[in-house]
Amino acid sequence: MTTDARPLAGKVALVAGGTRGGGRGVAVRVDHGRPDEVRSLVDKIAERAGRLDILVNPVWGGDSLTDWEHPLWEQDLDAGLRLLRQAVVTHVIHGPAPGRGRG
Repeated sequence: MTTDARPLAGKVALVAGGTRGGGRGVAVRVDHGRPDEVRSLVDKIAERAGRLDILVNPVWGGDSLTDWEHPLWEQDLDAGLRLLRQAVVTHVIHGPAPGRGRG
């Protein structure tokens, strides 16, 4: 357990979908479902800060696609696949690029 009152002070973070909060931020419009846009953003962070310490990725956007009223086999396949892309694929896209590793 740390006794540091601000354990994240000085860390470089990418907060997908972040619209407010503490610290100093730079707003960048990015479609997190497009690998080329995410790669460009990570490259900009690397150029500016030299590193990326923290990734916060709450990308979801599936509320309008979620159907709790019908069994899975009665739901629209296209909506289900879109929900998976938004909920899962955007998280995979944010993973480290080949050769970059983690940490």
